[in-house]
Amino acid sequence: MKRSPNAQWDQIVQILEAISSAMPTSLHNVRTVLQLEVEHYVAEARLPVSLQSDPDARHEIAARVVRVLEDNDHAHLREWQRRQQRGREHSSWATFLRVLITQQATLYEQGRRLQLAPLRRLPEEDRGPQ
Repeated sequence: MKRSPNAQWDQIVQILEAISSAMPTSLHNVRTVLQLEVEHYVAEARLPVSLQSDPDARHEIAARVVRVLEDNDHAHLREWQRRQQRGREHSSWATFLRVLITQQATLYEQGRRLQLAPLRRLPEEDRGPQ
């Protein structure tokens, strides 16, 4: 099911209000709603080819996006809300999440490539004195 940009505006506003109130139960509920929302967008996102059919990668990317949204007392969410309210340099909720998903997918893929890359051995003459 395709969602239109900001179709869940009321839910997003509730998330931001709960963050502002800083009530522990509210924050737990916010995390749950945020996780579900992000997972929905990650499931539909176009990821790099190497990650397209990897459900574990999608789950990890969703978790990373949620962490980014929660970092520094939800600074990214607060800034997105400020831009929405000002009406300048703003983006839809879907675009905002797509940018974060793309960023985290790229970082995940780079990290995975570094972990999987075999150590290159230098030819004998390039090793230097032993």
